[in-house]
Amino acid sequence: MKFWVVPEIERRQEAGALPKPAPLRRAQILFFAEGRSPLVRINEEVKILARGKLKPGVSKRIGDAIYEDEVECYIAAHN
Repeated sequence: MKFWVVPEIERRQEAGALPKPAPLRRAQILFFAEGRSPLVRINEEVKILARGKLKPGVSKRIGDAIYEDEVECYIAAHN
């Protein structure tokens, strides 16, 4: 948070792209092997594509958020 997310929130607030205070529901930091700067995603920008299996009794519609405690296992993840 202190090294990546908070500085990005502050940068966006100074640019007028985020309100003060900024509501933070989720954050994601992508690191790249080729050495380019990390990409910080905030709130609705956060995304992941994964293949997995929901726990018994959990049902979702396309586009619904899926939380870690709802997943039995996952096979692979891609951004």
